[in-house]
Amino acid sequence: MAAMADEQINTPREAEVDVFVNAVGLLSTLQRTVKDLRRDLDIERQQRSDDHDLLTEMLHREIEGRSRGNDTITQLIESAEHQLTERCDSAARVLSMSDDKVADRVTAMESGLAQEQGALCQDRDQLRSDLAAATSKIQAGHAELHSSIQRVEGMALDRAQEWERLEAISQDTRAMVSSMSLTKASWKEGFAEG
Repeated sequence: MAAMADEQINTPREAEVDVFVNAVGLLSTLQRTVKDLRRDLDIERQQRSDDHDLLTEMLHREIEGRSRGNDTITQLIESAEHQLTERCDSAARVLSMSDDKVADRVTAMESGLAQEQGALCQDRDQLRSDLAAATSKIQAGHAELHSSIQRVEGMALDRAQEWERLEAISQDTRAMVSSMSLTKASWKEGFAEG
């Protein structure tokens, strides 16, 4: 009879120990998971910072390129004005020549001016196209930066919510372990008194 009583007492005691060990293992696993999530969140934040810095640098480069394009247009206009002034001065000097020579010089000047005007128009159109492309890239960069920030913030929010959920589970597990520890201690006291 005594052996049977000891067997009945040891059985729930062993089951309680198994539950306690499993709870401790679960708590350790949850703690490692929370640690990993925190590390992943830090990595995501660093990646978001790196992406922001990279896109900001790209935008600055595009803005500088557009500024240089504007300076180039201004230089071309000033150069054209200077050339036209020289042509006018040359035309004034030609007026003192004979009619035939004047006609030849005027024809040559008109041809040269037409060629120069065509080249300047091509340069102007090319520069306008480059400016439009640079503006488009800047707008695309802004959109990409905004999208990247939203994506990373969403991922960070998901990580934070997952961390809060696991933290709550961890707290519940700690409470369960504490309760089982108190129960185990109560059983020990009861057995000791018995």
